[in-house]
Amino acid sequence: MRAGEDTPVRTPAATADLAAAVEWTGDRFDRLHLVGTSWGTMTCGQYLAAHEAAPVASVTLHAPVYDLSPAVRERLAVGGPFRTVTRDGARDRWAAQVPDGADTDRWLAGFDAFWRTYAGNSRFVVDGRTDPETATVRAPNGCLVDVLASADGDPAYDPAAVTTPTLVVRGTADHTSVRSDAVGVYDRLGGSPGRHAYAEVEGGTHFVHLEPPRTRLFGLVRAFQCGA
Repeated sequence: MRAGEDTPVRTPAATADLAAAVEWTGDRFDRLHLVGTSWGTMTCGQYLAAHEAAPVASVTLHAPVYDLSPAVRERLAVGGPFRTVTRDGARDRWAAQVPDGADTDRWLAGFDAFWRTYAGNSRFVVDGRTDPETATVRAPNGCLVDVLASADGDPAYDPAAVTTPTLVVRGTADHTSVRSDAVGVYDRLGGSPGRHAYAEVEGGTHFVHLEPPRTRLFGLVRAFQCGA
């Protein structure tokens, strides 16, 4: 099967959902901020690039994936519309990013709750087991297909078309959203000078929003939104 064929939920579909959510929310609240993580930065970027007059005060692009390094691109290669994931495999991949000297168990304290929630959804379980500890789950590859397409010269959006005040932020231990990629997105952003900001959270991985440094991430996002 060709990579990406019949892959559910590509960026345009997710962007259409985001547009509907923004329209609904904008009718009910005076001020709206977007936060996209990883593939979600593509969704937010594509929406804002196509809706210059969107009622959005600011956007945070957290852990952006846009122009992958060759090493990251090779690691994220896909061979079909889905991939299978086990608890141990998912935890090991997360643990591999934990910075040297950090307490891995503390860094991954949120993993069990994340896995129970994901593997506890029977729609994703492929082996009939109901125990999240032993279940194998099926994950859609739509996000990976879009990320790889962007790396191959077919990006989901052009950062230059994003003029909304934008915070680009990543964790320093993130092995997927590497510094060169995140800075590249920041440097390409459009609009007048002074509208955007770049920041890094020391020790945070691609999952910093679930790790001990998350309070620093939340503080950066909140401060940027208040100033937008």
